[in-house]
Amino acid sequence: MFSGKRSHRVSLPARIFAFDHQLSYPVMEYTKESRYVLYDDGSFALQYATPAGEYDGMYQQAASGAVTFVSKAPDGVRQRRCRAAS
Repeated sequence: MFSGKRSHRVSLPARIFAFDHQLSYPVMEYTKESRYVLYDDGSFALQYATPAGEYDGMYQQAASGAVTFVSKAPDGVRQRRCRAAS
């Protein structure tokens, strides 16, 4: 369950994907309380319930279900590709 700050409310049409469970290695508590918010306009927010807060950027979803996230980072732009679980 996500217990983020009040500023993490979702006010635009979006799909929300919360952390479900760890796989083969341990994860930090803040990861267990994280979620991705994919807004219908192509923007996203990776939200944490801790002071780490929120990271944002843009995303594209391919017909195959693969999602590419492009986020701003201090050293430039970072891209991550993820495949939606079926």
